[in-house]
Amino acid sequence: MGLILDVLIEVVFNSGDDHCHFCAVNIGAFWRSLGNRPMTLQAQILSSLRENKNSLILKSFDEATDMFSNRFEPYRLTPGSNTKGDLRATTTHHIFDGIGAVFANWNQPSTGVFEKTRRERLAISLNIENLTSTIDPHLGMISPSPDQLRIWQIKSGTTITSDTSRAVFDFTLPLDELEERARRFFEYDRSKPFGFDPLLNMNSMAGRSVISSIQYFYSLLTSDVGVLQNPIMAASSRDFLFTSILSQLPHSFRTEDRVRKWPNVHTAIVHNAEEYMRDRAADGVSIADLSNAVGCSERSLFASFQKIRNESPLNYLRNIRLDRARQDLVIGDTSVTDIAFKWGFSNLGRFSKLYAEKFEEKPSETLMRRRINPVRLPG
Repeated sequence: MGLILDVLIEVVFNSGDDHCHFCAVNIGAFWRSLGNRPMTLQAQILSSLRENKNSLILKSFDEATDMFSNRFEPYRLTPGSNTKGDLRATTTHHIFDGIGAVFANWNQPSTGVFEKTRRERLAISLNIENLTSTIDPHLGMISPSPDQLRIWQIKSGTTITSDTSRAVFDFTLPLDELEERARRFFEYDRSKPFGFDPLLNMNSMAGRSVISSIQYFYSLLTSDVGVLQNPIMAASSRDFLFTSILSQLPHSFRTEDRVRKWPNVHTAIVHNAEEYMRDRAADGVSIADLSNAVGCSERSLFASFQKIRNESPLNYLRNIRLDRARQDLVIGDTSVTDIAFKWGFSNLGRFSKLYAEKFEEKPSETLMRRRINPVRLPG
């Protein structure tokens, strides 16, 4: 499966009110890599399970309790009130840098309690078969309809309950990182509580966007290519995921209409950000890294680039990497594929297209010219 990793997040500012919205570019190319017919998240999960040799079969509630407690958080699983027969559950999980995807298929009703969490996480749950509810220590019962995503927090005291057998997919992200990203982007101080709406219609525009983002990252988690081991690709993919989730899931920072007037510091922000990106283009530079280095919010960073450069900082960084790739093609002794991958472009076709648009020749043509007229280095 060809994976499209050079994903861009663009921020569009509506003139006059400084309000912004996100649009993710290249998801369509990702779908095309699946064969022109988008696969539902349910089908994608079940397909990967059939190919997964690491799925676990659990045959008792005690065994399930021990497995989840040892691999995740202290957890207690007990039979439901109308349990009949022995437990048989299938579960598989993928985790990368604090982001996890867990599928569990239970043949019995049950109740699970997170007794103590080491790190609170946001969970986005998709019911694949039957329904599961969450009892939040503060919000109470969260019961989705069949067409709703369940948005809940994994924290001490959270309870998961179901009256029937069930199959559920949970996608989890570290809550502290999400909150920190949200505070930087929306410019809230720590006195403002942060939380997400507990339910989201899967058929809404936001719901479809969230599911698409999860599908994309789930493909990376389950890929045999090891693309997330490349620091550039890992950083850009993680940035895409966090930004997409924060821009689409309803949460407390988005429900208020906060219109800010930007101070006249755009030029300084852009100058410092460009210098930082030029120095670290070979590293996995994230938007969070960039805004921290420059000393401004993520929203101010995007607004400044839009005003001064009429493009996003991610687009500027991509162009730096294209320039570096061209330098390697001119003086290096390797292949186009190796150079593209080095600079974070996993899809060779897209790399060639972007390269040709910028330099008016294909990367293979640059490489061929270098081989015909080799560059002689001094000394």
